[in-house]
Amino acid sequence: MLSQRVEFLDIVRRTDEMTPEQLGKVDAIVIGAGAAGTTAADELCQAGLKVLVLDAGWRRGFMEQPAHTIVSRLLGQPDKHPDFKTLRLRILWKLEQYFKFVDARHQRIQSLNYAWPTAPEKFVDDECFPYEIEPNTQFEWIRCHGPGGRMVVPLHGRQYYRFGPEEFNRSSFEDSRWPISYDDLKPWYDHIEARLGLSGSHDHSEWIPDSLISENLSPTPSEADIIRKIRSHYANVQPIMGRFAPPLPPFEIASQTGKLSFRRGAIVSHIVPNPSRGGHTVKFYDRLTKSHQEVSAPVVFCCASTLETTRILLQSRVEAGEKAPAEAVDPLGGNLMDHVSYVLEGQGGPKEAQGFASDRGRCIYLPRVDLRHGDDSQKTRFGARILRYPMGPMPQKFVVTMEGEMRPNLMSRVRLSERRNTFGIPILKVDFNYGENEEGFLKEFRALSGELIDLFDLSVPNGLRPEINKPGSYVHEMGTARMGNDPSNSVVTPENELWNQPGIYVTDGSCFVTQATQHPTLTIMALTARACAHAVANI
Repeated sequence: MLSQRVEFLDIVRRTDEMTPEQLGKVDAIVIGAGAAGTTAADELCQAGLKVLVLDAGWRRGFMEQPAHTIVSRLLGQPDKHPDFKTLRLRILWKLEQYFKFVDARHQRIQSLNYAWPTAPEKFVDDECFPYEIEPNTQFEWIRCHGPGGRMVVPLHGRQYYRFGPEEFNRSSFEDSRWPISYDDLKPWYDHIEARLGLSGSHDHSEWIPDSLISENLSPTPSEADIIRKIRSHYANVQPIMGRFAPPLPPFEIASQTGKLSFRRGAIVSHIVPNPSRGGHTVKFYDRLTKSHQEVSAPVVFCCASTLETTRILLQSRVEAGEKAPAEAVDPLGGNLMDHVSYVLEGQGGPKEAQGFASDRGRCIYLPRVDLRHGDDSQKTRFGARILRYPMGPMPQKFVVTMEGEMRPNLMSRVRLSERRNTFGIPILKVDFNYGENEEGFLKEFRALSGELIDLFDLSVPNGLRPEINKPGSYVHEMGTARMGNDPSNSVVTPENELWNQPGIYVTDGSCFVTQATQHPTLTIMALTARACAHAVANI
C-alpha cells in the first residue's frame, strides 16, 4: 500500500479537478479537517457513505510568503534534529524574531502563539482571515487550516483525558448541564481511545476516569520524584501520568475506503435548506477557481472549529431571513469559553537527565489541584501539568501549565461584523468577558506557583508572571453553539443535530455546555463518532 502521504496527495489532486456537479454526488459533507472533521470523515466513510470534506487550508507559494517557507524549514523540525533546542537558543531565535517582523502583516496574531515557529504555514493568514474585537476586549484567535488542524502542529500538547460523570451533571451550574451523561459517551471514548493508541497508565483517579491504554507507562526517576513530593505535600492531590498519543494521519480510515473526496481552499460561507437537491446546500468560496461554489448532501457535519462553525451558523440564519432573538437569551454565539491559563517556568533538580523520556506529550497531570488544601468551593476549578526536562549543563527546566475552567457566560459571545474578509464573507466580532469567578484565578495560580517553587526548590529568574495568559491564546475555545434539551437555550439536540435543521450536525468545541479543566480534544472526537452513528442510522 502506498504511504498515507502519497495517498492523501492523490486524493487532493483528483478532488481539486472535480466539477461542482461531480462534487455534488456525495452522501455527506464535512466542513473542516481538524479533530472533529477527520473523525467524522473516517466514521462516515467506514459506514459506507460517500463523503466530501471541505477545508479552508491553502498553501501559498514561496514568492507570496517567503518568511513562512523559510521559518518552517529552519524551525519546524524539532523531532529530526537532536540539537534543535540548543541551535534555536543560539541562532534560530534571532531568525524567528526577524521573520515575525518582516511577515507581521500576514500573521500578526498567529505568530503570538508559542507553536507558530514550528509550522507557520499551518496557521491562517491574518490579513485574509481578520476578525474584530469589541472595545475593552482581549482575544487572540489562533487558527490552523489544513488536514489534521491544530493536532498536527509539532508542539501540540497531544493530551487526551475523559470528562467524568460530574462534568456532565454539574449541580452548581444550574442551566448549564449537559443533556447527556458519562455513560452515554463512555463507549465512544472507548472507541476513539482504541484508535488513538494512548500512552499512559491506569491511575483510578477520583476526577479523571481511566482510559483504554495501549502503552502502559511507568514513571521515570524524574517523574517518580515529582509524584512522590506532590503526594507527600498534598494529601488531597492525585497526580497521574499524562495520557497522550502522536497525531493520527489525517483521514487514516477514510482514505482507504475509496469513498473520500477532499476539497482544499474551500472557505464555507453558509448552509441553506435545499430539499430538491438532497437536503442541504453548502455555499463556499473556492480558492482554486476564485469563484463561489455550492454542493449539496443529505448530511452535513459542521466541524470547522468552535468560532468558524458558529460564524457559518450565524450567516446561515441571516441568509434564511430569520430574526435573531435578543442577545440576552440567544444561545447561538453566546457562552464563549476558553481555559484560564497560567505558566510557571523555573529551573531546579539535578543536571543529569536520569531516566528522562523525551516523548512529546509526556507529563505529570494534577487533576483538580485547586482542592489541594481540602476546600471544595466549586469556584476556581483547575488542573496543572508538570514537565521537567534537561538543559545540558544547566539545571533542569521545570514547567507548570495551569488550566482553569471558565464558567458559561451568555454575554461572552461572538456576532457577525459588517466587515467582510478577502473572499467576501462576513467576519466575526468577539466580545469576550471574564466573570467574577475567572478574575480570582490569578491569585490561585500564583499561590500554587509559590508552593511549587518551595517544594521543588526552584529558581525563577524572571519571577512570577504578573497576569494570566490572554483569552484565546490557549486555543481551547468552546461553546457558542451548545447542546441541550430545550431549543430555547441550546443550538443542537443531545445527538448534536441542529434543532431546526435535521441532518446538520455540530460536533466541534462549539457544542460544549461546560468546559471542565481537562483538554477537550478526546471529548470532541467521542461526540463526533457518536453523532456519526446517529446520522447513519437516520439517513
